[in-house]
Amino acid sequence: MKVTKKTALLLVIALLTCFLSSACGISGKASTEPQPRCHYGSQVDFIPNEEVERVKLSELEYVRPDEQEVRFVTSGLYSLNVKVSTYQTAEDFIKDYYDILTRQRKIEAMYWLAYLRHDIDQTDTFYQTEVEYCYSAYNEIQGNSYELMHSLANSPLRDDLEMLLFGRNFFKSYDSNYYDYTEEEAELWNQEYSLCQAFLTATYEQYATYNGETKLLNEWLTSDSQDVRIGATAAYIEEYHDNLGQIYIDLVNKRNKIAQLNGYDNYAEYSYFIDEDYTFDKTKKFLSAVKTYAAPLVNKLDKKYPGLFVDAYLEKYPYPKDTEPYEALSSACKKMGGLIWEACQFLTESDWCDYSFSPTKRAIGYSSYLPYYELPIVFINPAKYDIINTLFHEFGHNVDHYYHYGCDKVDSTVGEMYSQSMEYLALKYTDAFPEDIQKESIRVKMARYLIKNVLEECLIADFEEQVYSLKESELTLEKLDEIWLQCWNDYGLLYIYPEETVSKRWIYVHHLYSHPCYCLNYATTVVGALQICELEEEKKGEGVKVYEETIKTTAGMSFAEVFENSPLDNPLEENTVKKISEFLKKMLELE
Repeated sequence: MKVTKKTALLLVIALLTCFLSSACGISGKASTEPQPRCHYGSQVDFIPNEEVERVKLSELEYVRPDEQEVRFVTSGLYSLNVKVSTYQTAEDFIKDYYDILTRQRKIEAMYWLAYLRHDIDQTDTFYQTEVEYCYSAYNEIQGNSYELMHSLANSPLRDDLEMLLFGRNFFKSYDSNYYDYTEEEAELWNQEYSLCQAFLTATYEQYATYNGETKLLNEWLTSDSQDVRIGATAAYIEEYHDNLGQIYIDLVNKRNKIAQLNGYDNYAEYSYFIDEDYTFDKTKKFLSAVKTYAAPLVNKLDKKYPGLFVDAYLEKYPYPKDTEPYEALSSACKKMGGLIWEACQFLTESDWCDYSFSPTKRAIGYSSYLPYYELPIVFINPAKYDIINTLFHEFGHNVDHYYHYGCDKVDSTVGEMYSQSMEYLALKYTDAFPEDIQKESIRVKMARYLIKNVLEECLIADFEEQVYSLKESELTLEKLDEIWLQCWNDYGLLYIYPEETVSKRWIYVHHLYSHPCYCLNYATTVVGALQICELEEEKKGEGVKVYEETIKTTAGMSFAEVFENSPLDNPLEENTVKKISEFLKKMLELE
């Protein structure tokens, strides 16, 4: 598919992310019971406040968006953009925009519904065809929508539109001409998009040959044997290393050329310029603090709890096998109350989560949002992910999506803090486990916070910064393996695979391909989440209180502003990393 210069990057983002941003209004305060949901959460009295149709996700009918309807929306957005300057008030604009926006969101909902159902069964050729069709329509609309939003961002209507419909600082991302590419840039983005597609195609069906038998990796990962799970994963890494590795090298080259056309030395540097809260200087200091204070805990952890590292890494928790995941979550939500319980009740009625097993299901877990139906949803492949822990995590996103009507009103990096902290809070409050298993689960959770969420995510960020700084002639598989292994050792991580396999493990990290230079966000936000955990440990209910208040009060704020306006300290500060490392040491009894 050929794309135009102003929609090139939008296409890549739309395909590769399942977190949706869409126009919406300001929701009212959460109560103890679910309130009627209006489209976009809008409360303005000059547009219809239609109550959202309540429908179960599994029963939602997919209807291919009509080509004439797509043209109507696309041309409508174009026409509004042409006459932006003629509108005297935000109210007048919204009256003309409302119907187009409603139709746009219906089309977007069908795209994401088709996307979800194809993920449920990747052999379903019907939904594969529908995803491709809807993707084309969706991005045609998105290109015109971006142009309109960019014009509104530079119009006198901006502040009133944010107050009435879009939310605080909505137009901030439309201030620059960031997506206004030259023809050369657009062509590079097209090539980058094609490489991302090649990666997705290569990983649709992941086979691994282990002990002379070839099966889907998902099937291997359902084994009760830890040796089998590790052995099959190692076999997969060895089998796919050269092919996926070369795709990544090509991606790095394309991305670096894009960065250089924009005056930056490399893509890692380029990726930070959008967010002033993340700079090379700040991130390097953060990575250094993690290596100084957090990395040394791993050896202590391994000595005290031999084998816990492997369990935390493979997401195996000590839950009874007959534990019903939703019951574990709902019992915790009911005790926490407030917004958390309200969101849980709403989702209960919507059949919002798919965590069934199928060997043809995509090996991923995510939270998404269906616009128009205003429905947060969760997709989990239990072959790759622990269902309970992942459900707790994704529900944390859902609380955010529910309160803000799916909008990305809260900085995306802070949004991860809500999901990470919910993993702990749900474990703390659930009635599903005996006390000894609950205590063990929390300990494994703290180990995972340290190993997976802080150290390994920092390792990935460090790896990316080093790789993107290489000259094109230096970009070889051998060099990347060498850098990964060195980073692995720098962050104190232990070996559950042979050293040769460890050095190649970077090809197993999907974010390197689909979300470049994003993984540092997971590390910084888990440092924020651990502060919520610490507050809850110090006083029951305090962590829950801060969790809910932060969601409700920090919409539209930047990463730094969120921490300036809450009891939590900025995770990028060295002292915060030091303090949280001490908390982990205490929780894991490593004194």
